[in-house]
Amino acid sequence: LVTCAKDNDSLRGRLLTMASEASTKEQTLTTALSQLKSLSESYYSVNRGLKHEQITRHHEVSSLQWSLDDMSCQMLMLSKKVNELQTENDDLRDELRRQRLEKQRSMAFQRAARGG
Repeated sequence: LVTCAKDNDSLRGRLLTMASEASTKEQTLTTALSQLKSLSESYYSVNRGLKHEQITRHHEVSSLQWSLDDMSCQMLMLSKKVNELQTENDDLRDELRRQRLEKQRSMAFQRAARGG
């Protein structure tokens, strides 16, 4: 009977140790799962925020690209207009030189005709 009581005490001690270890393991797993859930929620929240930011940036880039394309088109039209005006200016200068030369020749012929 004494041996049986000692064996029972020994078994009871081992059961308490195993129960304590199982409880610790369960608590550790519960804590780990809770932290994992928290990390997962944080990840999805941050990921959602980053997706939103990416979409916003994409819209900004698209808008800036459209503005840049519009400005480029306007610059090309202005450049074409400047070239047209420069050509017209060159033509007018040539015409003015031609008229001056004709006037000088005309005056020289008039002087020569008058005998001077």
